Amino acid sequence: MSFEWIMNSIKNSELKQILGLSEEQIENFDLDERRSFARESWDLWNSGTKSIEEISAMLG
Repeated sequence: MSFEWIMNSIKNSELKQILGLSEEQIENFDLDERRSFARESWDLWNSGTKSIEEISAMLG
């Protein structure tokens, strides 16, 4: 699974709206921000937070 696949999945899902991200914002993430945001999201998910809305609120 590549980072590009993950970003395309976000672009084509409701997650983009839930997180309030525009196409431009997604395209302009720099690699460090993407790694950090993705890592935090995955860590929250893996620690038991299975609600996208909760994760969004925690990271938002």
